[in-house]
Parts: sequence; C-alpha cells; structure tokens
Amino acid sequence: TSGSTGLPKGVMVEQAGMLNNQLSKVPYLELDENDVIAQTASQSFDISVWQFLAAPLFGARVAIVPNAIAHDPQGLLAHVGEQGITVLESVPSLIQGMLAEERQALDGLRWMLPTGEAMPPELARQWLKRYPRIGLVNAYGPAECSDDVAFFRVDLASTESTYLPIGSPTDNNRLYLLGAGADDAFELVPLGAVGELCVAGTGVGRGYVGDPLRTAQAFVPHPFGAPGERLYRTGDLARRRADGVLEYVGRIDHQVKIRGFRIELGEIEARLHERADVREAAVAVQEGANGKYLVGYLVPGETQRSSADSPAGLMVEQGAWFERIKQQLRADLPDYMVPLHWLVLDRMPLHANGKLDRKALPA
Repeated sequence: TSGSTGLPKGVMVEQAGMLNNQLSKVPYLELDENDVIAQTASQSFDISVWQFLAAPLFGARVAIVPNAIAHDPQGLLAHVGEQGITVLESVPSLIQGMLAEERQALDGLRWMLPTGEAMPPELARQWLKRYPRIGLVNAYGPAECSDDVAFFRVDLASTESTYLPIGSPTDNNRLYLLGAGADDAFELVPLGAVGELCVAGTGVGRGYVGDPLRTAQAFVPHPFGAPGERLYRTGDLARRRADGVLEYVGRIDHQVKIRGFRIELGEIEARLHERADVREAAVAVQEGANGKYLVGYLVPGETQRSSADSPAGLMVEQGAWFERIKQQLRADLPDYMVPLHWLVLDRMPLHANGKLDRKALPA
C-alpha cells in the first residue's frame, strides 16, 4: 500500500481474508465460467490478487492486460472488445479518459469497478449515461484489510449526492464510524455524523512488515469486540445515511487548519467535481509570507476548452472561468474554504497505482 513518506508499505494479510474477498465478489457480481476478468494491476498492488486468483474459483478466464495498454484509454477500450473482457477494474482518471474517446460498443463488458481513489459522482453519472447496461460498482477497501470491505451498485439517483456511496460491508466484515470521546476512548458517532471508518472481521490483516510501531497505531484492540479481536483504523472519514449506506467523505490527513478554521479538502474537491466544465480537480495547502492558503488545481472539461488566440486572451478567459467557479463555491461553502489561487493543468500528477500524487502538485 502507498505510504505517506512516498515509499510503499508492505502489508501482511491472512489467506482467509483474501479468500473471503474473492468469495464475496463472486455472488455479488454474479460471476461464472463465461466471464473474463481483466488483469490490469501489477502484482505489487492488492487488487491484483483477486484479479488473477478469483477466476479459478468458478472456471472463468483471466485476460492479462499489457501495462502500456492498461494506462491508455483508447488502447484499453479496444483491448476490452478484442479480448471479450466482462469485468474491468480501473482508476477514475483512466475512466475519465475512456469517456473522452469516441464511444465504443463494449457489448461484452458487464461490470466496471472504479478503484484507487474516490470516484466523483459527476464522472459516475457520465459513465451510466453512456453505458447504462454496464454495471458500475463502487467498492471500498484498504490493502490492510485484504482489499474490498464494502460494495455499492451505483445508479443515477446516487450520483446526485456530493459523495458517491461506498455501500455496505462485505461478508464477514464489519464497519464502524468512530470518534474520540472522553479520555480519547473510541465512541460510535451519531447517524449522519462524520467519523473515522474502522474495519473489523475476517479481512483485517496482521500489520505492516518490519514496522511494529505503525502496526500498533493502526491495528488496535476492538473496543466492542471479543477479547483479542482487533480493529483497523483506516484514516478515512465517512458518514452513514439513514438507510445504513456509507458515504466516503475524505482522508483525516486531508483535514487542514487555516486561520483557525478546520477545512476538509475533499469537500471542496467534491464540489468542483460536480461541474461539467471541470474534468479533474484537486485542492492543496501552500504557505507564503502571509501564512497558509488554499490553491485549486483544475483540468478543464470539454466545455471549457480554450478558444483564445493569444496568451493575454487565455488569461482573460481563465480569469472569468475561475470567477464563475468561486461564485459557485461561495454559494455552497464558507469563504475560508474557497481557494485563493488557481492553476490549470493538462493532467493531474499520478502515482504508479493511479492515485493522485499530491506532493507533485506545483506550488
């Protein structure tokens, strides 16, 4: 799994946890011997295990996707058709790229599984409108818990929310939303409140390879479980809807404090992703002579492609666009959550696993 230091952390998980993950997917996705699962991840990532080991459980076939094709939207679309792939797992940025290509029939594809990072509701809506017949499943799961621990079948109604639901726990796993109570003891947060998402059950792993301190911090005694049972603290924030479905809100370490105000960067990004003229968005904190401030990073959508014929014209055009975005944010959020500066990027910097590389965002 990725580490905050920039170096990956090795995670030890139980065979029972990995098997449970695969056995949970088979009935949920209604997989059988006619399916072809795309192997898009390298063996260093947790999702690769189910991609190549689940198929023998029900007699299906694995289509190993060459690395160059797995990261090329046009090539991947063609490969899906050529190989008869029925189950495809891909990061949201690549799904966005696939939607930017000319529409392909994808007659054999039954399931699209976004992975790696949170999928913006607007992107999910675009996918469902183009491919209403192909099931879209938003899955959630850290490597420390043997991959997926929650599934949600996305429909158009669920894309109307600010956050795309991650659903309900998979078989033999339990999900809790916890906050710090008196004496820093864990307490369940009220319905609808945001808390840290914690996992218990078969999927919980042993810990980090060669790092007992980090293991002790993340894998803690289960406050409501049987003696000896452990709980994994994901560091993710979520809330539970009235119907019991969970919504992923963001990362605890993406909470920042500026001028005394606590800010959740993911909430700003979620608002930006609602706009049709924004293809990708990120918000980060930078620091100058006058203290910390927010910077918004935008990759324009198709409706915001520049028509300016000079640098001066481009600056005027982008300035007007930024002003429209800021007006929308001010209507939904407090002023202190509206970025002070804005930058337009051709593409977001990504790690090898497709997740946003926040440290590579320009200052």
